[in-house]
Amino acid sequence: RTPLGTRMAINLPEAQARCYIFVQKDGLAFAALTDDQYPERVAFMVIKKIVQEFSLKYEAKQFSAFKVIKIHTEDEDIKWGKLDEFIKQYQDPKEVDKLEKLKD
Repeated sequence: RTPLGTRMAINLPEAQARCYIFVQKDGLAFAALTDDQYPERVAFMVIKKIVQEFSLKYEAKQFSAFKVIKIHTEDEDIKWGKLDEFIKQYQDPKEVDKLEKLKD
């Protein structure tokens, strides 16, 4: 479990992947699953941007409703078109991060 207000990276060696997690103080969590070569700094950068954009669309008072849904029913699908944009934009970390671009 990731404590409230913290972030964590979990290695998944059998899948050659990593899971990056950020849990806000209000309990709303965001996660990104990448291959094991994806830079940690960029993964948390995209999560931060997703949190900012998501917060613009959904007010904080709605977050508690999401928590109740998760606890009392099966997973709910929250439609949010911006997520597709982020996934496409961050496929290649070198395209979105100047430090990664300089490594070449």
